[in-house]
Amino acid sequence: MTNEPFVSIIVPVFNTPEPILRSCFESVKNQSNTNWELIVVDDGSSEEYKKIIDKLCIGIPNTKVFHKANGGVSSARNEAVKHVTGEWITFLDSDNTLPQNTVQYYLDTVNDNGDNDTDIVIGFCIPGTRVLKDCLDIITLENNIQETITEVEIINNKNELVNHLLTNNVKRWCNSPGYFADGPVSKLIRRNLVEKEPFPVNLKWDEDTVWLLNIISKSKKILVTYKIVYNTVEYIYSATRRYRPDCKQEFYDVCVAEKEIETMFPMCKSAFAYKRFSNILLVSRLYFFHKDNETSEKQLFKEFVDFVIKKETKDVCNDVLIYLTEKTKRNIIYRIFSFAMKTGCYFICWKMLKFYCRKREK
Repeated sequence: MTNEPFVSIIVPVFNTPEPILRSCFESVKNQSNTNWELIVVDDGSSEEYKKIIDKLCIGIPNTKVFHKANGGVSSARNEAVKHVTGEWITFLDSDNTLPQNTVQYYLDTVNDNGDNDTDIVIGFCIPGTRVLKDCLDIITLENNIQETITEVEIINNKNELVNHLLTNNVKRWCNSPGYFADGPVSKLIRRNLVEKEPFPVNLKWDEDTVWLLNIISKSKKILVTYKIVYNTVEYIYSATRRYRPDCKQEFYDVCVAEKEIETMFPMCKSAFAYKRFSNILLVSRLYFFHKDNETSEKQLFKEFVDFVIKKETKDVCNDVLIYLTEKTKRNIIYRIFSFAMKTGCYFICWKMLKFYCRKREK
């Protein structure tokens, strides 16, 4: 391997179980192209997990491990960026994996289509499921996806790309293998661009999306490779599933950040409205109706009413009613929710959201 690898692979880690972390690291170690370096940042894991991280990284070539106090995934990624030596960077979550040819696909795309103006290469993700059994991480990926498209697409319309990242509704990409992630994973990004745009440490979720949209706004040229470059394998304790007691305040912070970014993409107002209302549903799942929330239902309903009448929430509902005019099934549902919230039908909203969250759990 050269002293300056083609790509630096960044993995932030916080108390990830050993079998899952092993799968993650092995997916890097087993890359068909070895022109990479692995940078692991432990974001304040317990002493037990620190030892696991160090043990698993033994024997993986060109790997750097850093331990730091807990500061969140954004601070961990920012720390990792300080230590990269590759011209390009890609991000890998510690509970996900890379297909064996990811580095090769990225290298081929840059060599065949890249130039000094190319800043981002976007690939596709494939979802999977996992079962921990006998200290093994058993991963099953969707097997009905065939990579039949080989060309690389140059993005000429950033608004169209952002619209798809937030709503997943651009037909040619919906019909493609896998799906686009709305965060840093499944992307190859030029190092100097990442160094200029640190991850927002003030946000506790959706920081991935906020960061990516800032990166896109500053990029010169973006390529899409129609290859699967990332395996998204959901873990039960991931941030999008576990109970978050501070979820409401986190939602308000995200609303403010996304409102600022919206000005960079004036043709995406409906997509931003869609995204922010999706975050209301996320708050419902991760706080109001989460099985680990032991607050009484009476108190939760009172908190819910306070949440609905907040300016940030009311603004989201107003935007949904103004901009989500296309008569899709989801838009209609979002508009019904928003109208009920806006007109003070709080108990009806409560029941509808409770039904939605229970359905998602099944």
